[in-house]
Amino acid sequence: MILPLLSIKHQSDIVFSPDILSPPLAKGVKISVIHDAFFWENPDHYNPLWLKVYLTFLKWGLRNNAQVITISEYSKIQIQKNLKIPTLPVHVVYPSSTIAAIETRPNLNRPFNHPYFLHVGVMEIRKNLLVLIEAFARLVEEEGLMDHKLVLVGQRGPRKTLDDYDNILLLIKQLQLEGKVILPGYVDQQELEKYYRHALAYVFPSLNEGFGMPILESFSYGLPVIIANQPTLKEVGGNAVWVASDNTSEGIAMAMCGIAKDDALRENLKERGLERLQQFSSNKFFLSLKNCFRRILNE
Repeated sequence: MILPLLSIKHQSDIVFSPDILSPPLAKGVKISVIHDAFFWENPDHYNPLWLKVYLTFLKWGLRNNAQVITISEYSKIQIQKNLKIPTLPVHVVYPSSTIAAIETRPNLNRPFNHPYFLHVGVMEIRKNLLVLIEAFARLVEEEGLMDHKLVLVGQRGPRKTLDDYDNILLLIKQLQLEGKVILPGYVDQQELEKYYRHALAYVFPSLNEGFGMPILESFSYGLPVIIANQPTLKEVGGNAVWVASDNTSEGIAMAMCGIAKDDALRENLKERGLERLQQFSSNKFFLSLKNCFRRILNE
């Protein structure tokens, strides 16, 4: 209710709404930032009544003189498919990671004496951590890497319908991986830096991401990255990540084994990651956003 009045008062050219919803009426082009298509792809994660009302307001705000900015080409495709507004322009502007290569700090002690794979994030179902644990079990049993560990840093999911923590604990017990799969929970930044700094590789098996910031964070620590065969993660990682042949435990285990046994490969991925990280600098983000605004105003 306030934004339309402010846009008229200031005779705005653009009304920029970084938090999805744009006002139904406004002076100037309305631009909504929609990061992903989770509302449509995972409706069971939301209260049905709330979701219906929210999407109604979303579409209402996008009907007249409106455009959308999203953060990846994959998100663009999914948003266009689900919004079903053929005339609505959708632009891609990669977000700023605000992450740069981090210099080595020699006083950071190793959290473990054994090599380990790392994952950082809340333990939601969409993160596909059960498959990662099964892949690690394959790695230990079939490839003989008995001294390796898997570290899952993060707390349980924010909502019961999203949370996978109890299932993770149960699977660890069933596979007799106690002491090999480590769950430190939430850790502060200094502790997190230790886990990143000394890991063998970062594994990102998620099947549903709007972007994938952990990939860039791993690059900043010179960490090789393994990802699921998922469009957004491949878009962010480019040629600097190892893409699992498929999203099964076998496919992810094969990638983990390759990383664990090939020193030259790890070094090559480290160099590529640091180079790829430069594509997501703050300067590039602001220039891309500025150029996007200019194109919209000149249409």
